[in-house]
Amino acid sequence: MPIDRPATLRQAEKLVRQGKLDQAIAEYRHLVEDQPGDWNTANLLGDLYVRAGQLDPAIEQFSRIAASLRHDGFLSKASALYTKVLKFKPDSDHALMQAGELAAEQGLLANARTCFTTAAAGRRQRGDMRGALEVVARLGRLDNADVEARLAGARAFLELGDTPGALGAFTDLGLMLVESGRDDEALVPLREVAAVDPGNAVVIRELVRILVAQGLTSEAAPFLTPEIIDQDPGLALLAVDQRLRHGDTESGLEMAGALLARDGSVMAGLLDLALTLAEGQPQVAYSVADLVVSASVARGDWSGAAEALKRFVSCAPAHVAALARLVDVCVDGGLQDDSCEAQAQLADAYLASGAAAEARYVAEDLVTRQP
Repeated sequence: MPIDRPATLRQAEKLVRQGKLDQAIAEYRHLVEDQPGDWNTANLLGDLYVRAGQLDPAIEQFSRIAASLRHDGFLSKASALYTKVLKFKPDSDHALMQAGELAAEQGLLANARTCFTTAAAGRRQRGDMRGALEVVARLGRLDNADVEARLAGARAFLELGDTPGALGAFTDLGLMLVESGRDDEALVPLREVAAVDPGNAVVIRELVRILVAQGLTSEAAPFLTPEIIDQDPGLALLAVDQRLRHGDTESGLEMAGALLARDGSVMAGLLDLALTLAEGQPQVAYSVADLVVSASVARGDWSGAAEALKRFVSCAPAHVAALARLVDVCVDGGLQDDSCEAQAQLADAYLASGAAAEARYVAEDLVTRQP
């Protein structure tokens, strides 16, 4: 049967005034059991538990009220009750986590950070390392502007074995930093993604772009796959450069030829690459330059082909094959003045290489044409 609430409440208050706390608690408990949603009475019962030194039931009571208030949208009141719990039990994991979530929902990020950090420390102290990592991961989602917390949170996901969660966190952070123009900071999360998911083309392109801009081309080289360099002539040229410099000549030249066939705008870049390689790798350099020359000839640009070869032989003045090719281009293109100069250089190159007979034939032809 329903109880007489006014009479029970008066009796409970009398017992409190008489200092009979245990009996008063019993009366208040009846009232709360009769109407669990009477939060004022429930709160009085919690306070009585505290006065009687019965902290565990007091904390249970306050926590129950707070959970219901939060559910009903009374966030500040719920927060006050969890703060009350923490006053009596500062290391209460449940209260710390709930208080942190409530603070986060209200935009009180500093308060939330304090609660979560304290909870993580308590879990570590109790040996609950997984639980501590879960809190660190939660801290990483607290404040988008807190780069260090977001990095720590992403790494916590990795340690927890949640690879998709870690990749999502690292990717979001890296791209946010890129969009903010903070490339130096973006390198850290982007590298983390590359280490775990090298097939993530969006992230890898940004990583390679930053590495190249900072002169870290050797680190960028392993990521220069066809999927990454596709539609990006700058990265494609870098890929050719890296392959040629590291001895993968066949692959590098094949890539250079395909790139040139697809995009004629890279001719200048390939020629510059040939010139930089001319001193240390003259034969490889000439193969690259010859691709540019052949492309110019195919377009009927004889002057362009000759100019490319002249630039090359200025860096490799005794390169017989390049000079012979220059003579051919000048003759086929009707560039008479350039032809004579090229023949003179070719004769010198033959002499320098010990090919005296060939030098003589070229010289005789030159004298015959230009006595």
